[in-house]
Amino acid sequence: MNTELKQELTEFLRLSLVDEAFIEHYIDDITVLFEAQGEWADGYLYWQEKGILPEDPEHEHYDEYFDWDENAFVMDGQHYPSLSLADILEQQALSKLTDWKFDAEELEYAVNSMLTNKIKVQCPEETYNEALYPYVQQALAPQNYTLCNYWNGNDSCLFMIFSFEEYERIREIAGRWSISICAVDEGW
Repeated sequence: MNTELKQELTEFLRLSLVDEAFIEHYIDDITVLFEAQGEWADGYLYWQEKGILPEDPEHEHYDEYFDWDENAFVMDGQHYPSLSLADILEQQALSKLTDWKFDAEELEYAVNSMLTNKIKVQCPEETYNEALYPYVQQALAPQNYTLCNYWNGNDSCLFMIFSFEEYERIREIAGRWSISICAVDEGW
């Protein structure tokens, strides 16, 4: 196992406000899975290789074992979380998943669901989607925050908020390990 990857994934998850006990319990598995398959790893395949889940090459029985509410595979009453970085960030981190099409009110709601001190997005009427990003960043700036999007491979946005200092470190780790996260106004 790559110890530098493990250390940086641990830091990345902590900065994303993933539960410390979850990180401690699963960081070795998360690291091994990320190292083998990348950020959109197949959790079913991982638990299958560990002998927990039955072989299912066509994913015909995936839904029989996956509990969407728990974001975990369930076998004999035991829960085995999906350990792909994409799933962890969606289910465990301080994040908000939205459709890729949104108006100012929807984006403001998503951002405020992650904040203690709520913001108000001031923008021209009929402003939608990415055109809203500069206005949101402007509203977050006084609190020393930046809005980021983790591209999860779907036609949705997984928004996350970091302080400016945290984001610099997030960007460093993401660049080193090809993790698809960036401030919304930076693009890919």
